[in-house]
Amino acid sequence: IHVRAEYILLLMVYTCLNNLTPKYLSDLLTLDINLYCTRSSTGLNLHIPTTKYKTFADRSFSVAGPQLWNKLPEQLK
Repeated sequence: IHVRAEYILLLMVYTCLNNLTPKYLSDLLTLDINLYCTRSSTGLNLHIPTTKYKTFADRSFSVAGPQLWNKLPEQLK
């Protein structure tokens, strides 16, 4: 069940990045822009916002989505 929930969350992130969802969902995700060109900055990584309350806020779409997305291999993004 846990793997299926991660799959659905990653699918939602993918549709947001490709503008297939309403704007209010796409606005929750921002690309992580690096000022310097490094090996790790070449991928399509998302910015993970900092949260004040770790237990509840880390489960939100705007935090959990980018965390899982950034863990994906570059070939799957």
